[in-house]
Amino acid sequence: MEKTVRYWRNGTGKPPEERVIPVVIDQDENMNSVWNKNKNQQRIGNDQVVFQMEKAFYVSRSRFSPPPKKGRKLELDNVLYEVLGVETEGGMLRIELRELEE
Repeated sequence: MEKTVRYWRNGTGKPPEERVIPVVIDQDENMNSVWNKNKNQQRIGNDQVVFQMEKAFYVSRSRFSPPPKKGRKLELDNVLYEVLGVETEGGMLRIELRELEE
């Protein structure tokens, strides 16, 4: 399904890039079960911060090149996210996101 993706490749000081590209949303229902929306983060031993993924999607590597960087902002379905990680699986990118509170 084609979606509009806005990505702040050069940080938030410059306008985002906007692309209409085919994406596949990962429908794993367990992703949201570990995230507490009332907190920005969850803590584990030694006060280490662990951010939990809320959404992931797949996109062709050739349609989203170079891949997004961890920590950058990305908007999907008019919701602003932080990129938590990017994995390469064959010719696809799996982009993991965490929703940002405005």
